[in-house]
Amino acid sequence: GYVREYGIGVGYQRFLWKGLYSAVQVTPFLKHYMDEDNKKIQNGFKVYMQFLVGYRFEFLKERLYVEPAGAFKYWPVDKNFPDSFAKIEKGSPNTIFEPSLNFGFKF
Repeated sequence: GYVREYGIGVGYQRFLWKGLYSAVQVTPFLKHYMDEDNKKIQNGFKVYMQFLVGYRFEFLKERLYVEPAGAFKYWPVDKNFPDSFAKIEKGSPNTIFEPSLNFGFKF
């Protein structure tokens, strides 16, 4: 089967010194577990948190920017797994460190 997750998150970003920044994001998710026949088995709940530290490099009169960062991702709450899904999740870590590279353009 598969899982569908629905959530709305909130985040905060703060520049600490020149281009150095940190950010935090929190998203609660409602989860729907589905079997192979697309029938709902049960519902679950997850809280996803992300902590970032990075640096913003700006170019072209501060209109273009690139942000390399490191993100620590953590989900402290992940409840109500069906038995078939719990077997797959057993032993999986609830934290991940992930590098990222964001870029953007200011209008």
